[in-house]
Order: sequence, then structure tokens, then C-alpha cells
Amino acid sequence: MWWAWPHLRRLWAAVGTITLGLVGTWLYSLLSEQALPHLRIASFLLHDYWPWLGAGLLALTTVSIVAERAHRQHAAFRFRHALYQNVLHDSLTDGRRVELHRRIAECEEPAYGQQASDIAGELAHHYGSGKQPAKAAEYLSRMAEQAAARCAFAEAITHARAGLALIPELHSDPQCSHREFELLPTLVTAATALEGWDSAQASAGRERIIALARASGDEVELATAFAAAWANHLTAGHYERSLEMAHQMVSLAERRQHPGALADAQTALGWTSVWMGRISEAQEAFDRALALCPDGIGRMSLIGLDPMVELHCFFELANRAGGRLERALRSLELNLQRARELNQPFSLSLSLWEAGWTLAERGEPAAAVRLAQEGAAVARQGGYPSLLAGCNYLEGWALSQLGQTEHGIALIRDGIANWTVGMCKYQHVMLADAHLRAGQYSDALVALNTYRELANISGEEHYGDSEAERLEAKALMLMDPGSASRAEQHLRRAIAIATEQGAKTFELRATTSLARLLRDTGRRDEARTMLTEIYNWFTEGFDTRDLKEAKTLLDELSR
Repeated sequence: MWWAWPHLRRLWAAVGTITLGLVGTWLYSLLSEQALPHLRIASFLLHDYWPWLGAGLLALTTVSIVAERAHRQHAAFRFRHALYQNVLHDSLTDGRRVELHRRIAECEEPAYGQQASDIAGELAHHYGSGKQPAKAAEYLSRMAEQAAARCAFAEAITHARAGLALIPELHSDPQCSHREFELLPTLVTAATALEGWDSAQASAGRERIIALARASGDEVELATAFAAAWANHLTAGHYERSLEMAHQMVSLAERRQHPGALADAQTALGWTSVWMGRISEAQEAFDRALALCPDGIGRMSLIGLDPMVELHCFFELANRAGGRLERALRSLELNLQRARELNQPFSLSLSLWEAGWTLAERGEPAAAVRLAQEGAAVARQGGYPSLLAGCNYLEGWALSQLGQTEHGIALIRDGIANWTVGMCKYQHVMLADAHLRAGQYSDALVALNTYRELANISGEEHYGDSEAERLEAKALMLMDPGSASRAEQHLRRAIAIATEQGAKTFELRATTSLARLLRDTGRRDEARTMLTEIYNWFTEGFDTRDLKEAKTLLDELSR
């Protein structure tokens, strides 16, 4: 019977045409000259609230064309059948349809006033169909922002692209560049979430933001442009240039006297400083950001995160490296609470990853595994590749601490393979640590060499430099106990680096390792003196693994 299918399709189409014609004839026989224009307008509406069409429609409820619906404040109606709406809609010329779409939008927009964003989709539809691309782009931008706010990033990208597709039609509009600029940050945010930190679409969007802001010279747009440039350099691993952009952000925000923008700038400064190993500077920047804008009002993020979650995540990182261990724990708790209350999966996944990392560093690997697995589940459901990779390598590192080294190493490698190349440095230090726990000493040294090669590309100091030196010393001693002299050199370098960076936790680890080596080579007094000095610096976090191990060794050296 396949040969009959084309004939059946034509017959069905003919029946549809005849049906519409009959319905149309019946409708027009019932409608008065006064009611017909009203119903034609109604056929364009995407909802059933028609207050400006008047009570004249009440008469039509008696002939089964429209039905009245209950509404708290106004008369509301709906068509009893979609056929009626289609017939009325199709009875108009193309020019008349364009005019009606425009007029409907121009009626609805002032009627909703400050709540016009509530019907952004409808206004975008009517303005677009009414050949008003500037207004359509404006409301598509609002739709994109609304979608991004609820982490519907694919929808946000669709709306932002639709708005950007209208920009060529605005070439003669003086607001053309401004309309394009409004759409780009949301596109960048959504693309970053769904495609990863190194998203090509996000990077291109940020470059376009920079170009538009330079052309306009507008200070608000320049602030966004500096943030875009900062993010591009950071994700590429160009920390010095990223730091320059952060300082530009600070200067501009101070000139504008805008607390939210200044908090954004200080957060950017702190984030870059952390990865450059400038822990003390990072802590100071985060402290300033929190003091400037403790509630997050007026802040923004170009990477899809809630600004306060973003701040606390990296404040947590700086505090734990800088030895403020209880404050890091408080940041962890506040961050998780805020992320869960916001119901923003992207921010929640990041905060779970960062919280798990903090617990793993504290010596609580089982709790870290649970948080990493929860974060991975959220990232997997939301489609966030970078955060899924981060949670995977974190889970692997925590599992290696629990003795599950084979599975742990596989997860770390998988996370590294899917992480952003420019930002993938410290992960190789984690991999080296896991290999050492597995007794794979040569593999550990390979991982450390990879870390150094990546770090040396930019020629800058990095967050993991001290730990890399400490772990190399450990690998050397495990491979050959007679290499104590070389190991000692690495440990002294690790201490010097951590001291310069203000990374007190890393300084404590390296000093504890060196104190053991000095003890084993007959230099107990030197070991006790140096370990006592760094241990007494700490005023909190005495329940963490690092401080417990230092205290046990110190007690032994004091006997």
C-alpha cells in the first residue's frame, strides 16, 4: 500500500483546506462587523487575557466561539477550538498581520510596565513578527537572562543567538552595538557552563564584548570588557595578563565608585593571585571583596556562577592554603548552604567540588568522595563538562587517599583529559601524589615533570610549586633512601616557595617532611626547632591531618 501514501497525503490536505473553509464560512455567518476585528486581534495573542478587547466578546460566548475564563481582576477569554483561531489568523493579509503584531506588542508592553519581562517571550514574538528587530532583540536578551538565571543554559543560548541574528537588521540603529552588547554576556555565561571553561564560543563572545566596549568607551561596558579579558587570559593559563586585567577592573570600579563592580574586581584579583601562588595577596583581595559587598547585590559573573558562590569557593581555597583552616571550613559551609538555597545547579556543582577538595586537603577523604560524587551527579545532569571533570579528578584523588589507588588514578586521568588545558596544572600534582600512594614512583616523577612543563610555559610561579618540590623529595627517598641530600634540597626549596607565597599549609607539610629527614640523619635539634616555629604559627585547624602529623612528630622530637 506504500504507493497510496502520496495520494492519501494530498487527500488529507484537501480535507484540511475544505474543513478550514467550512469553519470560516460558519464563523463569518455568526460574527458581526464589530466583533470580527476584535477576534482577529485575539487570534494573534499567546495567552487568554484580553482586557482591552472589551466586554463585547461576552456575546460571542453564546455561539460557542469563545469561552469566558475566571480571572481575579479582568475578563479573560479563550477560543473554544484552535481551528477558530487559525481561520481568523489566516484571513488577514501579510501586511495586516505585521501591523497587528506590532500594535499588540505596543499595547502589551506599557500595560505590563515594569513587569514586562514577565511576558518577554510574547513581546519578543510580537515585535519580531511586527518587523521591530530592535525591540525583539531587547526581549530576546531578557529571555536569555531569565533562562541563564535558572541554569537553563541551552535555552539561554538559543534566545541569545536569536537576538544576535537580528543585529544585522539594526545597522542603521544608533543602539545597534548596545543591543549586541546586551546579548553577549549571557551567551558567554551559558556557553561556558555547557561547553567548558575553554569554550570557543565563550572566548569569541568575550573578544566581541571587548571590541564593542572599546568602540563605545562606555564605562559600564568597559567593566564587562575587562572582566571578559580577565576570564579569557585566566582560562588560557596566562596569569600575568589575567592579573593586569584584574587591576584594570579595580581601577575602573574605584573610579565609578561602584561597590558591586569593585567586589567583582577584587574577586578576580584574588582568583588569579591564588593560581599564581600569591596566597597572602589572594586572601587580602577576597577579604576586601567580602567587606565591599557582603550580600552580592550589584555583582556579576561571566562564567555562569552566583557571584557569592564564586567568591567563597576561591576564598576557601586561599584560606586553606594560607593556614586559615577553620575559616576555610566556614566558607565551605556557607557556600554549600547558599548554593543549595539558590537552586542553581551550576553553582551547586562548583561548591560541592570545592568543598570536597577542602575536606580532602584536611584529611577527610571519605567525606570528600561523597561530595565529589554528588557534584559529579549534578554536573552530569546539567551537562557541565568542566565541573564533571573537576569532580572526577577530585574523587580519584580522595579515593587514592583511601587506598583505592588504581580506580583513583583512572579517575584523575579522566578528569585531566577533560579539564581545560590552560588551567590544568595542579591536577598533575594530585596525580603524582596518587602514584606515590600506589608505589608507582617513576610515574609520580613523570606527572611532576608534566606539571613543571605546563607551569614553565608562562614562566610564572604557580599554586602547586611547593607541593611539587615536596612530592619529588618524597619520590626520591622512596626510590632510593640514599638520595637524602637531593631530597633535602627539594624540601628546602618547597619551604622557601611556600614562605614567599604565604602558603602556610604547604610550608607546614614541607617542614614536617624535612624534619623527618633531619631526624633520620641525626639532626634532631634542627628538626625540632624548625617544626616548632611553623607549628606555633597556627591558631586553628588542629584536627586536620597535617597538624596532627606535625604534632606527633614534634612530640617525638621533644622526648
